[in-house]
Amino acid sequence: MGLNWHQVDAIKARAVKRGLARRQATKIDCLGIDEKQFRSGHDSVSNLYDLTGGRVLDIVEGRTENDCKQLIEQALTPEQRAQVTAVALDMWQAYANAVSQALPKADIVHDRFHISLHLNDAVDSVRRAENKALNKIGDNRLKGSRYCWLANEENIDKKRAEQFDVLKTSDLKVARAWAIKEMFRGFWDYRYAG
Repeated sequence: MGLNWHQVDAIKARAVKRGLARRQATKIDCLGIDEKQFRSGHDSVSNLYDLTGGRVLDIVEGRTENDCKQLIEQALTPEQRAQVTAVALDMWQAYANAVSQALPKADIVHDRFHISLHLNDAVDSVRRAENKALNKIGDNRLKGSRYCWLANEENIDKKRAEQFDVLKTSDLKVARAWAIKEMFRGFWDYRYAG
């Protein structure tokens, strides 16, 4: 078409402006807020999603509390903000603070990925400390077992699975931490039947 990048960018900017002008203030129950890194370095943008409608509502540069408040206030009308019942976000305190201020009636729901990440970090911390203590007395049972403790059990290959079966049923502290993490996996499939 013979267009340069500046012309394409101008067309895109006009299309976004036209789309935003046509967007209606529909009821939104559940929001998601997440950050994405872009460019080189640590530049971030904060994204606001309509989780029910499956669409991005708005994006702002930065990931501070003020950035998140600005994101919510510029994307949603006061009526829409009053209707939001839940917001899914990671465990970034700035986001939680902004949501508490801008959407005081909404519940904060932490997402599966970040909860799983924290559980895995806890298991690995226990494993490292216990491995260090065991190595001091010449016991190297935990050497090379990190992957087994952190992977989903169904993804462990046969050779490691046999070794892991012995470890996970032992009286090691990491075995108990792993069992707690595994019990929590059932939480994601829980449905209230009341």
